[in-house]
Amino acid sequence: MIAPRRRPSSRPFLAAPRIDFYHPARAIDAALHVLDRLVRRSEGIGLVVGPPGTGKSLLLAKVAESVGEDFAVALLSGARICTRRALWQSILAEVGEPYRGIEEGELRIGIVERIRGLAATGSGLVILVDEGHTLPTRLIEELRQLTNIPTPMPAVHIVLAGTPELEEILGGPRLDAIIWSRSTMPKRSRTCARRCTPRGSTGMPRSRPVAMTPCTARPTACRGS
Repeated sequence: MIAPRRRPSSRPFLAAPRIDFYHPARAIDAALHVLDRLVRRSEGIGLVVGPPGTGKSLLLAKVAESVGEDFAVALLSGARICTRRALWQSILAEVGEPYRGIEEGELRIGIVERIRGLAATGSGLVILVDEGHTLPTRLIEELRQLTNIPTPMPAVHIVLAGTPELEEILGGPRLDAIIWSRSTMPKRSRTCARRCTPRGSTGMPRSRPVAMTPCTARPTACRGS
């Protein structure tokens, strides 16, 4: 075995987020607890919105660490996914299932079977999507449809993170089947964690907007249309 020529950097401010340098500042730690509760209580789809560099990727990594002992977790980067096949392969790869040389339809069947198997044990699948604003609208809809898989208890939990452009995408007519909870945020430190609930779903409570910001915001709820 060849020893590495240099050790990993221990500097705290690297381009890629590292959870061992996580600092529980009030805003991001509050958002972490909100998203952890959202997943564990099956309160709908989580939405994290903020400009680049505000800690969204680090927050998703901390959510994955927080729920990883109780759920199967797929942490994805939307920037690398542009087809349904790539989406299914990315999810299966993250949860340790075969994904090479399999047709698209079989890939989705494999995900459905894994979800039902997890649900039978009281667990579920958590899908965390970073750079969600780069994910095509049709793939966001595909993810939403996974939440409709019949299981005794909700077994698919989704969190999307992206720039403010993500809100505009989710408010488009193709995603009108989802009701999004929205917070009115101050321009400074504009990073927010929110929840949304699919319209017409049963057994899922309507969501309340939660702001991830050190400033005080007045939350308002509206349809994503």
